[in-house]
Amino acid sequence: MKTVLAVIAVFALATIAKADNTFRVSACTGSMDYDEAQSTCDNYGATIATTEQVPDGQKQNGLCTTGFTMDESGVYCYPTPDTRFFHVWSCKGTYTLTFNQAKAFCESLDAQLASPANLSEAYQNGYGLCVAGWLSDSTVQYAMQKAVVGCGNRIGIISWGYQDPSKQYDAYCYRP
Repeated sequence: MKTVLAVIAVFALATIAKADNTFRVSACTGSMDYDEAQSTCDNYGATIATTEQVPDGQKQNGLCTTGFTMDESGVYCYPTPDTRFFHVWSCKGTYTLTFNQAKAFCESLDAQLASPANLSEAYQNGYGLCVAGWLSDSTVQYAMQKAVVGCGNRIGIISWGYQDPSKQYDAYCYRP
């Protein structure tokens, strides 16, 4: 099975409001238009949820016929099954997630913190991003497909080793 990779440009932190893998993403700025909602779900390896996929308790008060809210405060997304490895960061910006926050963030997206083996597999499949992120073993690593000054200036998996869990980085998530 081919692994599909995604780079997450997070407009929002996902809040835990899910049923059958559906999750809600709230707008960091307080609002998002339909195109931003669609792009947000795309970035999570998901699509805008259908009415059937939106949690029952959330089908009133502002929902359209899909998971996009009329008040533009967020969107309900439904993960596509082929996106397995992806990068996330919070509304606060890059390098703002502690280890526990990174783990919880991935879990809120029905994923887990990626392992070093998941990062290696993604790298072998062409993934590369100059952003250090938490992995499940408490290491901080990233993958580079080409040498770039300011990004380690080398090709391969770049590891910053084991880090104090209270330090802040981005995260790499994986859906098994």
